[in-house]
Amino acid sequence: MKLISLLRITNFVTLLVLFLGTVNVLSGQTTYLTLEECRAKAIAHNKILQAAQAQQQSAQSTRKASFTQFFPRVHTLGSYTYVDENIDYTMDLPIAELLQGLAISNPAIVSDPFYATLLGMQTQGYLPDEYSLSIGKENNWIFDVTLTQPIFTGGKLIQQYKISKSAEKISDASLQKTGNELIYQTDEAYWRLVNISAKYALANDYQALVQTLLSQVQNAYDAGVTTQNDLLKVQVKLNEAELMSFKAKNGVHLATMALNQIIGEPIESSIALPVTLSEIPYVPYDSTKVQEYIENRPEVLILKQEMEIKQSLTKIEQSRYFPNIALQASANYQNPNPYDSFEADFGHNWQVGIVAQWELFDFNARKHTISATKHQQQSTQLILEQSKELFELEIKQAELQYKEALKRIQLSEKSVSQAEENLRITQNRFDEGMCKSSDVLEAQVSWLNAKTELIEAQTDLYTKRANLEKTLSLLY
Repeated sequence: MKLISLLRITNFVTLLVLFLGTVNVLSGQTTYLTLEECRAKAIAHNKILQAAQAQQQSAQSTRKASFTQFFPRVHTLGSYTYVDENIDYTMDLPIAELLQGLAISNPAIVSDPFYATLLGMQTQGYLPDEYSLSIGKENNWIFDVTLTQPIFTGGKLIQQYKISKSAEKISDASLQKTGNELIYQTDEAYWRLVNISAKYALANDYQALVQTLLSQVQNAYDAGVTTQNDLLKVQVKLNEAELMSFKAKNGVHLATMALNQIIGEPIESSIALPVTLSEIPYVPYDSTKVQEYIENRPEVLILKQEMEIKQSLTKIEQSRYFPNIALQASANYQNPNPYDSFEADFGHNWQVGIVAQWELFDFNARKHTISATKHQQQSTQLILEQSKELFELEIKQAELQYKEALKRIQLSEKSVSQAEENLRITQNRFDEGMCKSSDVLEAQVSWLNAKTELIEAQTDLYTKRANLEKTLSLLY
């Protein structure tokens, strides 16, 4: 069944044409915008959507940073220290007393050649009585390079990277959800303006009908063929029509401001709508693929990734039962040189080693933490299952509302045809003097109500279509 067969929109287009003739009454300059242009402006203007885009970019960078944890880390350390005063140390060396004590305790030692040699060196001053030591240099330099490469972490790094990927997918789904809701909000405001604009044009038409009838009744009253009561009834209806037109005009102004706020236009600028409405395309919806639509909902995608994060957190806690092993290599340069009696030049050294760290006992803290993350995982799973049921109901409701809107248009179009025919017949009978002016007023009100219902039905169909697309996450 083609939807165009259901949407004979000639009357609606006529009302919009009339509205466009009066749109400049509300404000000065007029901006002509289609629905797609309004959507584009809303996307470019909305700060919440821009914040979601920034969050998405942040999550992408975080995921890239997490991936670098698999590669070695290189750290450098450099320092320069100026020392004003070195450490000076003087140590007493009582060589003479020592030799004399040896001779007294063992007189035979004096004939020993080594003793005689020491005694001669002491006598000639080669063996001083004290020794002075100066430690340190004025200029001290240190430069060190260290490389650390994780070898085994119990799967910790892999799970951390998975968490960053899940966080990125959550930001993508959040952006889609925000954009989906923004476009639906824009569509609602757009079709609300279409609705009230058409009603404003209809109110002017109705006012013109009542004004024409008033002129006829006034002539009849002047000719004495009708009563003043009949004249007053028509005048009351004309007053009501004027008030209706005034309220509709204010409604157009408010609806325009609401749409301007969403799309980022100046709040008082006027918006003119297209004078034609294109055929409403089929919503790409297949009732046999409801589960597929549900799985693609951003809310479901977010909950799924939260499940993945909980699983990774559980595995990270389990990895605490295993050691962390890493390769370390370093090279250093120092001045003064500790490898050559602290001479004032650069000395260098390098080393390679394996570092292992293992938590052996923690009073079951790891066990309890693992249990907590598993319960969080179970909680998220239950929320996911409940959400899927609610989303399925939401999609079914949106589908039924869309079909109801289609049926509503069919009935409204029939009512408009009948009301127009009733008004034509009643007006002809009144012109021929075969019915009262009150009958014409009643026919005009029926015509107004039928036209109003058709406007409601036509704009409601577009809104219900947008709502169905929103539930299917097809708008953004």
